[in-house]
Parts: sequence; structure tokens; C-alpha cells
Amino acid sequence: MPHDLPCPESRIYRHRNKALLAGLAAFVLLSPFFEASGSVGDVILAIMASLLIGTCVLAVPGAVHKRRAALVLAGFALIAHVASASLPGQPALVIVADFLTAALLVCVAYLVLFRLFQATGIGVEQVCAGVAVYLLLALVFARLYHCLQVASPGAFVDQLDRQIPSYHDFIYFSFVTLTTLGYGDLVPALPAAKSLAMLEALCGVFYLAILISRLTTLYQPARLEETIEHAVEEALEHHDHEHHLPPSGR
Repeated sequence: MPHDLPCPESRIYRHRNKALLAGLAAFVLLSPFFEASGSVGDVILAIMASLLIGTCVLAVPGAVHKRRAALVLAGFALIAHVASASLPGQPALVIVADFLTAALLVCVAYLVLFRLFQATGIGVEQVCAGVAVYLLLALVFARLYHCLQVASPGAFVDQLDRQIPSYHDFIYFSFVTLTTLGYGDLVPALPAAKSLAMLEALCGVFYLAILISRLTTLYQPARLEETIEHAVEEALEHHDHEHHLPPSGR
């Protein structure tokens, strides 16, 4: 049988979904500001990406071997990113780095979601897990879009300035597609890009519907248990009150 995690009671592990959500939100919101900051911005982005990968590994629930597998995959992804940054002009390295990162994010999202659907109650950790998986989906498709653009230049067209989209452009496009907003400034041009965008839109719609349904089913038993406990307490108080009443005179 697989061994449990060494310290599941530790504060960091108990709040792993909060840490994952905070790391994802920080990366998504702050990384665009460092994209055009030159070498200093590249270093900051590399640090943020490394911290995000580490947070993803930390968020892996379950047995130790699952976390070790995620750690190995994260190590290969970091090596591929370092190699692609050290050897510019090598699209194969960029594709490998994007693919490994997407695979890591998919594994983390699957394990977190699997644990969420095994939960018997609802709390802040469960809500954070659901939102974190939603953000992970967007980052997975952003990596796939960037990978497709590198493999097939012209897969996406920027309707505004006609420049080659960057990775952060694909993060923006991924969230716009996942939420089915569709601004139309960055559009898929090749059939593979269109199919991938349609798949993400479907994933976004169905995921929200399934997540809300699951959280609702977790919420209702908790409310029912609270109602029963409250009714039992009131009944006991009423019984004690009647038991201590003095006998009435005739």
C-alpha cells in the first residue's frame, strides 16, 4: 500500500490549495508587467515560474510517490526551460518545455480535482481547489497554444498590431476563450488552433457546471448535519427545562 505523506498535519500541507491559488493568481496577474522589462524582467519571470512549479508540486495530494513523480516532471520542465532560454532560436526546445509544463499542470489539476471529488465536506480549501483547477486549465491551454504557434508559425493572428503573439498573449487569449468572452483581437487561423480553442471553450463551460454541482452536493449534507445538530440541541434544552420545572399545585 502507498505510504501517506510524511506530515499531512503540517500547516503548509493543510493549506496547499490556498498556496496554489495564490501562486497561480500572482503569476497570471503580475507576469505581464515583467514581460517587456528586459533581462531583469526575464530573471523575475524565471523566478516566478520556478516558484509556481514548486507550488504545483506542493499541492499534489495523496501518497509520496505521486509527489515524487510530479517533482521529476517539474525537474524536466525546468531543465527544458533553462535550455530553451540558454539556446535561443531552437524551436524544438521551446516545444519540449511547453509540452512538459503543460503535462505537469494537467497532472496537478487532475490530482487536485480528484481529491476535491472525494471530499465529504466543503470549506475554504475545497473552494480554493476548484478555482485553482480552473486557472490551471487556462495555463495548460496557453502552453498548448504557444507550442502550436512555435511549431506552426501563423497558427494565431493578432488582428491589432500583426505582431507574433508571445506566451503572455496566449495566457490572455486562453482566459478569454475559457470564459467564452471572445474579444476577437487574437484569433486562431489554422484548423488545429481553431479546434483547440473550441475544446477549451467547452472545457470552461462544462467545468463550471460540474464544479458548482459538486460543491452544492457537498454543501447540502453539511447544512443538513448542522440543522439536525441544532434541532437535537433545542430538544435537549427543552427537555432539561421541563425536567427542572417545579410541580404545579392543585
